[in-house]
Amino acid sequence: MENRTLGTLAELAGHALDHVTHLPAWSLAAHLVVGAVVVLLQQRMRGSRRFSDWNEFLCTLLWITWTLETSVISFASSNLHGHFYLFLRLLLWPLLSHDACVNPLNSVYLAITEGSLRSIPHRLGIQLVAMVTGLVYSVLCWHVLGNLLSEVHLDFMSSRLSPFLNVTLSEGFLLELTMSFVMYLPRLVMSSGFTCTFVSAVLTCVMILCLEHTTGAFMNPLVALSSSLLWHYSSLSPARVWEMTVVYWIGPLTGTVLVARLDLWMSRQQKLKLHSS
Repeated sequence: MENRTLGTLAELAGHALDHVTHLPAWSLAAHLVVGAVVVLLQQRMRGSRRFSDWNEFLCTLLWITWTLETSVISFASSNLHGHFYLFLRLLLWPLLSHDACVNPLNSVYLAITEGSLRSIPHRLGIQLVAMVTGLVYSVLCWHVLGNLLSEVHLDFMSSRLSPFLNVTLSEGFLLELTMSFVMYLPRLVMSSGFTCTFVSAVLTCVMILCLEHTTGAFMNPLVALSSSLLWHYSSLSPARVWEMTVVYWIGPLTGTVLVARLDLWMSRQQKLKLHSS
């Protein structure tokens, strides 16, 4: 059974590599450069007073640019390959992030559970600046260099000109709320570490595989917002802005707040049991 599983993973990795090599070299190089710059700056700035802020900015920028690029790779391959890429990113990301939140939902969760709500605006501001920078970088790579775009990129951008949601607003809200809640559940019963990261990555991929109408905002609202701004910037309207607000932000944030409050309640109950004993 284990050999069969390893064989399946190896086959998926081989197909993934085939699809990567079909993308133009400049596109892959442009996003690998961002990763290399992030690693170098992390090493240079480690120990400085502003390291946490710069690390938050750089890691958020890297996550957004890589997500936009790998979404093209996933589009070019099968749905299963796309989930394989996502699983690898979720599994390996903690090794690079150095405790950066990268995600507004992570910022809110940690702020509630650690009692540091005042840190939310500061971190969110850094993440928003990184989002804008990532969008500009992707636009420069894809739109300005349009004559270098592969057919894969062009087909992907055309497919993204469809309506935002394939479900009603209330269904989208409840879907993202539920998925963000489930994604953070492993933190309630496991200490942070590889096991928790692995279980969370598996849950995330299973949910996306089973629920095709998700926008992915439950993983990171900034990425969902970036994708919408990148593909729908010419057709934004008040109605679509409201859709983005409800589904991309209010839904996932509500689920995150609920699970964070549950985490606090469980911690208090555990402390009461210890005191009573």
